[in-house]
Amino acid sequence: MCQCCPSDRLACNAFQGVALAIYTTAHISGAHLNPAITIAFALWRDFPPRKVPRYIAAQFAGGIAGGALNLGIFQGMRDVFERDNGITRGTPPSVQTAAAFGEYFPNPGLYGPANNMSQEAANEVIYPGTALLVEAWGTFLLAFVIFAVTDPKNKAVGLTKALAPLLIGFVVGVNLALYAPITQAGWNPARDFGPRLVAALAGWQWVALPGPRNGFWIYIVGPIIGAVCGGGFYDVVLSRSLYPNCIDCGMGTNEECATAQEAKSMLDLAKFVGDGPARAENGEAEETEDAHPSVAASADRGGASDVVCAGDNEASSCCQ
Repeated sequence: MCQCCPSDRLACNAFQGVALAIYTTAHISGAHLNPAITIAFALWRDFPPRKVPRYIAAQFAGGIAGGALNLGIFQGMRDVFERDNGITRGTPPSVQTAAAFGEYFPNPGLYGPANNMSQEAANEVIYPGTALLVEAWGTFLLAFVIFAVTDPKNKAVGLTKALAPLLIGFVVGVNLALYAPITQAGWNPARDFGPRLVAALAGWQWVALPGPRNGFWIYIVGPIIGAVCGGGFYDVVLSRSLYPNCIDCGMGTNEECATAQEAKSMLDLAKFVGDGPARAENGEAEETEDAHPSVAASADRGGASDVVCAGDNEASSCCQ
């Protein structure tokens, strides 16, 4: 059992739930649980764009099914809570129970009789633009970590990536602990909109869709923006700065890129100390060139930065 303080229990549960979901589905579908992350993978990695619509449809279907289960399993508890607090579904106070399905800003837990704060005062805590920024930033962090721990060049996670689900679950938990008091920490359009739709049909009506502040779209647009930016930042900026030679290769496999770079570095070092021409005359440079076809081209041009991997004529995954 997770030994957390009550305010962080949701974060602990999310950490465990996300990790378990990835461990149990990664071998089947790649554990694409989030439409925003799927879109980011289609843009920056090798996920086929033609599969995006069917994956997103499945993700939203899962959100709807989860919302329906939530409705049925906790129906009695909600009925008692609403009766004891004089809440009628479809009225503004019913956001307190609608929050079990979709996300709201500010978190309905911030206001109400228990906290001596009115909803009007709580609305001044966060505006729609701020909520959009929080959702985008939280998903940026999530996508950044996902892209980092699934990077085949990242050896810190291990060759089998066995720790990746735990690390991804961990960042979800940390994000929830930090930002759930503000926006309830959505990060996932399917997890928000699917159950929200169920709530709208189950009596919450406009309180669920479009929401008291017409803000349901924030939990769709924000995560997509954040995921695309977070994944792009890792793959385009950080990863290329860490592995520039491999990224700059035009063709070839990862191994061929690495072999070419190693051979090129040896040849450049020989030129730097002044005995490159002598080695070339003695045939030693030709042996180095044989290590990879691209080195010969580099030697002929005399440029250390002109290496282009040649091999199976398929774009290297490290170059994507």
